[in-house]
Formats: sequence, structure tokens, C-alpha cells
Amino acid sequence: RRYIFGISFLLMSAALLWIRSLMYVDIPVYQVRTPLFLMGLGQGLLFTPLVLFMLGSVHPNFSGNASVLWTAIRFWFSIIGYSIMQNLGLRFTLRQQDSLLSNMDLSNPTFGNTWNNLLQGYLQNYLPDDALNLTASKIQNQVFNQAVLLSNMTIFNALFIIGIMVSVICVFYFPTKKILHKLTLS
Repeated sequence: RRYIFGISFLLMSAALLWIRSLMYVDIPVYQVRTPLFLMGLGQGLLFTPLVLFMLGSVHPNFSGNASVLWTAIRFWFSIIGYSIMQNLGLRFTLRQQDSLLSNMDLSNPTFGNTWNNLLQGYLQNYLPDDALNLTASKIQNQVFNQAVLLSNMTIFNALFIIGIMVSVICVFYFPTKKILHKLTLS
């Protein structure tokens, strides 16, 4: 079992790292299919043995109750995990957005050129106040999109590291425990 769990966490970690490397604005769907398939394979390898273990470890009369309990546990932990990830995503996005916005100064040549090019483009079709608002809105949207990408990359990196650590623990915990137990007896 531990090797199956180790392999499943390894597959999910590889998928997370692969998805993280694909993070940029407007990524085509076909590029994400393979890492998502790998993630689903890892989850299938993880959850199927857990369900079989849980159902096989109870008396046959209670297998229905065990199935309901497993479903409840899975849904509750999914909801809790989703809410944690959403809160981390929001926190990291706001932090990245503040960091990116602090670098926006018209004296910065890169930002100044971008601002002026957008503003000149809008001034051809809009009044000056509307052109300023549209330029600011466009840049703010670009900053937000970049902040979301950076925060997602941070989260995916952390999940990758956690997945690798769990994979290593699953594979090497019991052999290490046996060796340490033998060393303490001798």
C-alpha cells in the first residue's frame, strides 16, 4: 500500500509542477490536458485503495455505513481544502498585486512607455478623462491577472513540495522504522 500511496503522491506532484510550468495568460486547453490526466491518475491511485481498505476493514453489515462515512469525510475535507486554497489564493494575490502596483511609477521608463502608448491609443477615440480611466483600468486588469498567476505559482510550488515530502515519507517510513527498531534492540 505504501508504494501505491507514494507513487500516487509522486504523480500528483509531477502534475502540479507541470501545470505550474504552464502558467501564463491565455494558455490553450490542449496544453493542460496531459498534466490534468496525470493528476487524475494519481488521485485514482490514492483514493481507490483507501476506499477498498475502509470498506474491507469493517464487518459486511456495516459496509453501507462505512461507505457513507467515507463519502462524508471526502466531501468535508474537499470543502475545507477548497476554502483554504481560496483564502491562500486571495491573500497571495493581494500581496502580489500590492507588490506589482508599488513599482508603477511614470518615472519608470518601461511603465511610462506602456502607459503613454495605451493612453495615446485611447485618446484617438475617447475624451481625455475617459482615456485616462480606460488606461488605468486596462493596466489594473493586467496587474491583477499577473498577480493571480504569481500567487497560483506560489501555491503550486508549495503543494509540489508537500507532495514530494509525503511521497518520500510513504515509501521510506516503515523501512526506516524497522531499521531504527533493530538498532535500538541491539
